[in-house]
Amino acid sequence: MNSIKFIRIVYLVTCCRVPIIIGLMHLYVHFDELMGDAIKQYLLKEFIVLSQWQPLWYTWGMTSFMMGIGFVIIGLLHSISFMGLVKREPPSIALLLTGLLYYLGVLYSGILFKQSFQLYGGFICVNLLLYSVVFMVMKNKVSASTT
Repeated sequence: MNSIKFIRIVYLVTCCRVPIIIGLMHLYVHFDELMGDAIKQYLLKEFIVLSQWQPLWYTWGMTSFMMGIGFVIIGLLHSISFMGLVKREPPSIALLLTGLLYYLGVLYSGILFKQSFQLYGGFICVNLLLYSVVFMVMKNKVSASTT
């Protein structure tokens, strides 16, 4: 397998498919398991947000829901970008960097909140995308020097 094909597969999997799957799984868990009466009752505790008392449920529930939707949209936007590529064309460095930034956030959250899935998944995807970015930068330098 050549490097361009490998980079296309890495981009398709890490930037297009995985965020959609993670977002849909997050929404499923949000509505299936986290909407139960016991959790809602617990999250009715109030705290101050922007100088107003609010139930934790409003802030946490909205954040959780929007995070799932956001992941799906990130994956869809990358999928649209991927569909716009000519056959055998690699994704741009900008697209790869966007995916890399996303997974640096995933890796950081895995470290900060001691979550092994985010830690290991983020680590693997950061390395795959970092390889892709470095390869594309080197390829562009070689192309520029030969013209």
